[in-house]
Amino acid sequence: MLEKHQNIAKKFKELVSKKVKVHELIVYRSEECKEAIGYSNLELLIVVDELNREIEEHISDCAWEVELSEDACLLTFPTSKSEFENGHNNSPWPIKNIYSNGIRI
Repeated sequence: MLEKHQNIAKKFKELVSKKVKVHELIVYRSEECKEAIGYSNLELLIVVDELNREIEEHISDCAWEVELSEDACLLTFPTSKSEFENGHNNSPWPIKNIYSNGIRI
């Protein structure tokens, strides 16, 4: 993963952290996306204390802000800390893939 992609993920984490405690952020960029020069398509697994509609909207707004400023596409997978600790092995394939192959920020 390029430093540019890690910086995009860090910027996203900083924005989210203004209102929500982020326990973990794992970022993944698939092989198919690596061929798209100049464009960043990142999948982000974000673990927060609690997950509700307001927090999901905040995470979505932060992703949108970063997408516009960094010419990137962020696909976010928010989850609560308890759900992550107790059930990520039963999660859908994209989340398992990000957890197994992603980089912690």
